[in-house]
Amino acid sequence: VYGVGSPWHQVALALDFLGEPAGSAMVIGAVATGCLLLRCPRAAVLTVAGVAVSVGTATLLKHLVGRTIHGDGNLSYPSGHTAFATALALAVTLPATGRLGLGRTAGTSLVLTASLMAGAAMGWAQVALGAHYPTDVLGGWCTALAVIPATAWLVDRTADRLLDRTAPAGQRELH
Repeated sequence: VYGVGSPWHQVALALDFLGEPAGSAMVIGAVATGCLLLRCPRAAVLTVAGVAVSVGTATLLKHLVGRTIHGDGNLSYPSGHTAFATALALAVTLPATGRLGLGRTAGTSLVLTASLMAGAAMGWAQVALGAHYPTDVLGGWCTALAVIPATAWLVDRTADRLLDRTAPAGQRELH
């Protein structure tokens, strides 16, 4: 896959831009705004916090593992770009499955398919551009798969606690 020609090189560069700070900020801002417009504040918080924690975890792991590519000192494992894309897909589809009323099997299938497709697309771009090895991509995908469910649980737990604190005394038992 390394060294793809045009027009695929341009596609890989466009995908790569989405994982860069400017591109990811635009995407996260758009998704979070969409969540707020749809009156899904938990999904907005999960999008921002989940992606940030996933990319932060990938960055921390890079320094712990110390794997480089091309001998120029660039840390490569796990891929932060792939962690970003996978985390974003998970942060969008997890709340969507509940909102759409999908059952456990259909919801799990949607979440895993979306995360696999997003991770595979970004991973392909990273390998095609020579920025990562395939195992770096797999590490980034797995990082997001581990971090997003835990972050979603924390967001829900925190939101539930805040609701309990702000609910009138007679309605607290209803939550």
